[in-house]
Amino acid sequence: MAIAILFPADSGEPLTVHDYRSLTHYRSALGGDIEIVPAGCRNLSFVSREAAAPAERPINVRATVLWWLHVPGVRNREILFGDVLLVGPVTPTGEVRDLPGAVEERLLAPASYVVQTREPGDRQWHVTLVDLDSYIDAATEALRLLVPGSVIDDVRVVQRS
Repeated sequence: MAIAILFPADSGEPLTVHDYRSLTHYRSALGGDIEIVPAGCRNLSFVSREAAAPAERPINVRATVLWWLHVPGVRNREILFGDVLLVGPVTPTGEVRDLPGAVEERLLAPASYVVQTREPGDRQWHVTLVDLDSYIDAATEALRLLVPGSVIDDVRVVQRS
């Protein structure tokens, strides 16, 4: 199994790194049977509790924001509920691999992030002037810019250099 970041559903709780070495550990952490949800990058997946009624679990805003940023097809259509784990790639045989260290650093280490935007047909990225203290805060801001009717076609989050 794998090194993962736990996204508690309670946004007041910090993201934390854990070493889940068995299916039992995943089930224990999430409170039941689990399912793998592609995170939009070939080297990332979410692990969430399987098929419990959403009313039983709160919306996981931070995990959903990250998911929506990287998987446009689920934006405003699907939501992640309850505590969620972010893990590395899942092999064709179902083995979950460790979360890449660069992703762990991006989500947990202090840094300054900005949102870049692009208009339809434009190949150039444009930087917003707002510095944000976390990748998740920047992802949230990026999604706010993608409102219906906006001239912004695409967004991404980059670390301020």
